Amino acid sequence: MEKNIPAKLQWHKWSKIGIFIFFALYLAEILYHKGIMDSFVFFSHTFISFYFIVIGFVYYYRLIHFEIAVQSKNDYVFWLVTGIFLYQFASFFINLFFSYIVQLYLSDHANWGISVITILRVLFNVFFYSAWLYAFICKYRETISSSSFYV
Repeated sequence: MEKNIPAKLQWHKWSKIGIFIFFALYLAEILYHKGIMDSFVFFSHTFISFYFIVIGFVYYYRLIHFEIAVQSKNDYVFWLVTGIFLYQFASFFINLFFSYIVQLYLSDHANWGISVITILRVLFNVFFYSAWLYAFICKYRETISSSSFYV
């Protein structure tokens, strides 16, 4: 993702720090639970969701700060970041309230909690993949138009 974001908008140092923190949390959770099979790495999953939210905010802030005009209809980076941002935003809050949802599931015989979560995840997955698909279409159009210029 860093290679696709314009130089003015990049955030070089923090991407490496965020990945290091993620792997440290992930390893610590696996060691604490004594294996991959017995653990749902909650803290590392929540951290990476929060991290992508922050990166999305930084991207949008820098667009505004540097007064860069983005034609969202044709800008593939905008759609990549928007897809990741909204999907991780939803994942972050689903993770935060997951224990409440499990309690609702255990106390409710109609399983409304799990149904709501499943519907939300499906909706955000559809938006995420739609945004990325549109980003790839925008990149394809950009590639085709720039290559036809030289022909």
